[in-house]
Amino acid sequence: MSKICMATLFGVWVISWVFVWCELTTPGSELMMLVLGFTGTIAIAKVQKLTEKLEAAEKQKKIYESGFAKNVFQQLDTECSLCVLGLCLASHDIVLHHSLIDKSEAGEKNYHFAASLSILREIAKMVEPIEKLAFTTRFSQETKDLLQDLKRDLQPFQDNSLIYGTLKPIRNFTFHYDFTKADKKGTLKTSSLLAEIKKEHELKVRAISGDNSIFRYRYTFADAFRSKLIESYLTKDLVDKITVAVMNVIAFTDSLLADLSG
Repeated sequence: MSKICMATLFGVWVISWVFVWCELTTPGSELMMLVLGFTGTIAIAKVQKLTEKLEAAEKQKKIYESGFAKNVFQQLDTECSLCVLGLCLASHDIVLHHSLIDKSEAGEKNYHFAASLSILREIAKMVEPIEKLAFTTRFSQETKDLLQDLKRDLQPFQDNSLIYGTLKPIRNFTFHYDFTKADKKGTLKTSSLLAEIKKEHELKVRAISGDNSIFRYRYTFADAFRSKLIESYLTKDLVDKITVAVMNVIAFTDSLLADLSG
């Protein structure tokens, strides 16, 4: 993929991700001001232009067409093969969640956003071992540079780091349903939000009228609880960093496959 295409794609993804985060944290009229001011590195005019491109792209129906790629696994050992499979699956799932964000209702958007962040946390554990694998001898300079970008984005792992301090608890709240163990350092946050729920006279739910199916109820009060927990770990600066890291995961995977297919 050309650098121009990557830059355009990056801009579109930044705006889309920030819009989702804004829906978690920001009411109505403040939304556009926050999007326009979320980073000092992108001029307002460029953001507006990219927003127009995003809106134009959304008007066109996007269809993924089936095709074939070279089977790179025939030339790789088991360890390298499993690493490539993991990276490809993560890239696939991130793109899938992102595509579903635009098609989903508010609560569902929040879930797909959180799931994408959780995937990034899992990829972080794969970054350091990659340098020790045999296929690194076939890395192009672009792939080497992208790997260094991933190391910068996803390491180190100390308490206040992006991965350990932000993405790990978000991953736990998204997929670990035992909130007593999800994040020991976030006990005060869970206690405070639980106290808010207890003050409510009624709990918000959704149901399909006249449907006796076991799938008829959706407990939206629980989804709102999780969304508020995730919101408490995010700032607009962190969303900016996370977006860069997500784009680098996808770009690294694409570049790696291109190297192995050459």
